[in-house]
Amino acid sequence: MSAQQVSRRSVARGAAWSVPLVAVGVAAPAFAASGSTVDVTSLTVCQCVGQGTKKYALTVTFSNSTATPVTLSNIVVSEVGNTISNQSPDSSTTVVVTAPTTTVTYYFNRQNNGASGTFSIDFTPGSQPRQTYTTPTAIPATIDCASCPA
Repeated sequence: MSAQQVSRRSVARGAAWSVPLVAVGVAAPAFAASGSTVDVTSLTVCQCVGQGTKKYALTVTFSNSTATPVTLSNIVVSEVGNTISNQSPDSSTTVVVTAPTTTVTYYFNRQNNGASGTFSIDFTPGSQPRQTYTTPTAIPATIDCASCPA
């Protein structure tokens, strides 16, 4: 019986899936001071394979600590040191965050394909002050998404 060889691509693909993708952060003190009921509890980024060389998806989970739905407006995805364009849904689209959590995926193009990035999401929760959540560290951005719209 001959030994079956595993390709380097298979090893790399398996290793990539073992890398944690979720950047979970603690709400910044500014959030607590603002009296906000909405926080970002997780943020992931992946690359849309076959959708253009620089198309990515960012999935964010918002938490709402009250029973009252909160409408987020002017939601903008950005990346430190890299230009992002073609955000979809765009910043004019509102999101209603219900308790306990609401998850939304944004698609965008990055100016440069990088192995990782420090991503931010800015939003205005109802009539409260504008908030910004930035990943505490650079997170991998080369993992292939399970699916992306065409």
